[in-house]
Amino acid sequence: MSSSSTITGGVTNNNVSTASTLAGAILKNTSLVATKADTKALVLGDDALQQNKGVVALSSESNTALVLNTSNAATLLGGAGNNNVLVANDAAGTVLQAGTGTGQTLIGGSGGQLLGTSTVAGASATIFGGSGADTVVAAAGNNVLTAGAGNNQIHAIGGNNQIFAAGNDTVFAAGGNATIGAGTGNSQLLITGGNNLIAGGQGNTTIASAAGNNTIFGGSGNTTIAGGAGNDLLIGSTSKSGKAVIGGFDGNDTIIGGVGNDTLFGGAGNDIFVFSTVFGGGKHVIGDFKAGTDLIAVQGYGLTAAQVASRVTVAGGSSVLSLSDGTQITVAGVTNLTASNFAV
Repeated sequence: MSSSSTITGGVTNNNVSTASTLAGAILKNTSLVATKADTKALVLGDDALQQNKGVVALSSESNTALVLNTSNAATLLGGAGNNNVLVANDAAGTVLQAGTGTGQTLIGGSGGQLLGTSTVAGASATIFGGSGADTVVAAAGNNVLTAGAGNNQIHAIGGNNQIFAAGNDTVFAAGGNATIGAGTGNSQLLITGGNNLIAGGQGNTTIASAAGNNTIFGGSGNTTIAGGAGNDLLIGSTSKSGKAVIGGFDGNDTIIGGVGNDTLFGGAGNDIFVFSTVFGGGKHVIGDFKAGTDLIAVQGYGLTAAQVASRVTVAGGSSVLSLSDGTQITVAGVTNLTASNFAV
């Protein structure tokens, strides 16, 4: 097909290399490199991908959509252009790979599929997972990854990514600065490096950070949070029905009791346990308070440190602090709290 050819619809068995218009064409040859396409969608039919092992690639054109309408797995590769859209079929094993341009959009189907971004710095993609068990990979750039309802694996390697889990998802983030939110399912969010903002969801969420200075919120469900070697801000459950178990581990962490009933461990370092009227009403346990290095901050209650200490009672080998909004803090294994252990 020459560079002056125009496809306006129907079925063709010809190669497409320099078509100037691809207006809803349904192509049956799979040795395809779509170029110079306009804003119309290029629809790929059932036998469009057999001869070239199911691979279609865009070259350098922008504002182009490739739409799979096939029953078999296939691979769509974005090119160097901008604002291109790749739409998967419902077959398991289909691969969508964003190109090196900006504004790439990938849309998954109902099968378990692989959806990936470019590895080139400066590229960007928006990925919407389908309802199957997808694997989503963001390798560089500033990307937005929204998982579908299936049980997904999401890998973010570098870049500044926004990641929104949905089902029973596992998220791996290494390097970069990510914003990660769990959804309604039971998620695992595993973080290595970077300065990240992470929020648990409505399900049972496990959040583990090996490094970096992270801000981590527990969700409205039951959340387990493990801080790493950085200086983290860790916040407990965001609903009365939620429960959080938080471990600061290494670093000088700030750990805030949430609205629900939370169990808090500072770990190594000089940690501050914060209880505020903003998140009041929960019943909390501090499991490893270290007098002289850790502090308990009581904020918004209008009390001095001495007045806070005067509210402490001792029961069963632990100290119990009761506040006016129903917040109760049990400091396990400690019976000699004084005003010096509190900050207001």
